Amino acid sequence: MAWVSGFAARVFGLALGRARGFRHTGSTQLMSCGCSARAARGPEGSARTIGRTERMRRTTILTAAAFAAGAIMLASPALAQDTIQRQGTGERRETLNRMENRPAPAGAWEALVGGPSASEREGKVVLVYTFSSWYPISQRPLANIQRLHTQHAGDGLLVVGVHHDQGFENAESFMAARRANFRLAHDAGNRFREALLVDQDPDFYVFDRAGNLRFADIETPSVNAAVELLLGESVEDAAGREARQADAARQAAQDARRPSRVDRAAIRALDGDVSFQMPDASAYAGVAWPEHNSGQLSAENHQGKPLPSAESMESWAWFGDRPSTRGRVVVLDFWATWCGPCIAAMPKLDALQERHRDGLAVIAVTKPYSNQDRGRVQSYLRSNPKSYYNAWDESGTLSSAMNVRGIPHVVVLSSDGVIRWQGNPHSRDFERLVASVIDADPGVRARQNAVNELRDRVRGGE
Repeated sequence: MAWVSGFAARVFGLALGRARGFRHTGSTQLMSCGCSARAARGPEGSARTIGRTERMRRTTILTAAAFAAGAIMLASPALAQDTIQRQGTGERRETLNRMENRPAPAGAWEALVGGPSASEREGKVVLVYTFSSWYPISQRPLANIQRLHTQHAGDGLLVVGVHHDQGFENAESFMAARRANFRLAHDAGNRFREALLVDQDPDFYVFDRAGNLRFADIETPSVNAAVELLLGESVEDAAGREARQADAARQAAQDARRPSRVDRAAIRALDGDVSFQMPDASAYAGVAWPEHNSGQLSAENHQGKPLPSAESMESWAWFGDRPSTRGRVVVLDFWATWCGPCIAAMPKLDALQERHRDGLAVIAVTKPYSNQDRGRVQSYLRSNPKSYYNAWDESGTLSSAMNVRGIPHVVVLSSDGVIRWQGNPHSRDFERLVASVIDADPGVRARQNAVNELRDRVRGGE
């Protein structure tokens, strides 16, 4: 199937490039799909010069693109499941990569007429969508962009539609006719486009809550996942991300250089079988657990209650190791391979498991769907290994007992099996909340004391 994937990818790239065809060169637009020079000069000529032959030609090209896209997905599921893909190649893409994780280039925001001020952007996830009211291809994502604005404005999302300099006089009526009410800005002189290396409409740029450009020029299907990912971060998370990465890199380098006579693998193996006395119910009753999630849930609310049908976990099949959950907080993640926001949450869950290895067991559980069987999940996990645990619930008993209606959905269990919180892993305070449950859990403390004693004995025997 490799030759099918390669051939289809080439056909798809060629067809989509011919169909989209629109490129910016400074402030000049060029149509590379065979349109006349008059069509390239602006909106007033474009409608008159694209004749019937040209429309048929575009239809043929887009049909070929659709066929090729389907072939790519069939031949390479992993490619279809990539969630945040960048556009562009060569020197331009390398420059965009260097621009990521930094504020917008100097003067870029100021170049927009009607654009958001620094105070309006502060603490917000900002999605920039470049478009032109006279260029139909750039308008195709508009309905989805409006949907994101409607759903997430209250969560801290600021959508900015950056209209091309040419034809802006029609932009407001164009938006009103389509009932689009996100922020509209005029790219006067196309200086914003030049600063961010926008090469075609539509382009998408996503800034995090700390004001850094996290995703520069991403594919249209990746927009929702990028927005969901950044909405799940706090301002502090976003601001400290680069510093944490640098600290982690320095620590890893130090660990690699540090000589050690301790067999860490042996210690980890013993950790799962450590013997200790679990606290009684009164120890859990006296804990100040985090407040329950009062927002809208995509499952039945069981917060403060034992996990329903917990015994069904005994029938699960495991992809890899089965965790020891005694004396650990458990995060159950309901997910699927076809769910973009689920895939986008994986790095966060992976980091949680690594950070709290002794006191936490993250278990991602999925079930059969019409477009997902056990083999597909196994193939995906083999290509995308994670530090946390993965299970297959063939009967979907737990999902049914929880009445899970939407994914991703996570359930945070204290070590006595009671649900202390449930909701979306992209929630702003999710990571902090999990850490607070671990810190407060008496079973985790009892287990950790036993683990520390075990480690001391292993080290003492060197």
